[in-house]
Amino acid sequence: MKLTLAKFRGYHWVTRGDIDAFFGLLFDGMSKVLSMTGIMIFAFGMPTEIVVGRILPGLAMATLFGNLWYAYEAYRLAKKEGRQDTTAQPYGVGAGQVFGW
Repeated sequence: MKLTLAKFRGYHWVTRGDIDAFFGLLFDGMSKVLSMTGIMIFAFGMPTEIVVGRILPGLAMATLFGNLWYAYEAYRLAKKEGRQDTTAQPYGVGAGQVFGW
């Protein structure tokens, strides 16, 4: 039997494996953001006010809206195909972007 933590409009939004995935992605994303912040401030010499006041809030908004959009697309696909096993791809900063710097 599948444990369902949150069900809204007939779609299982959160299941047991999502909790582990959330914390994995949280710590992975935070390590990349902290690395990028250090690189911008200490290696590139960018002003802290710009990095913390402009870039990080922009990154947070882009990540929030990107994840909401992917969740919406997964919901639409599940509704279209009548399935409960669709999932959204996580959206955020990739390791390739950080290493590219």
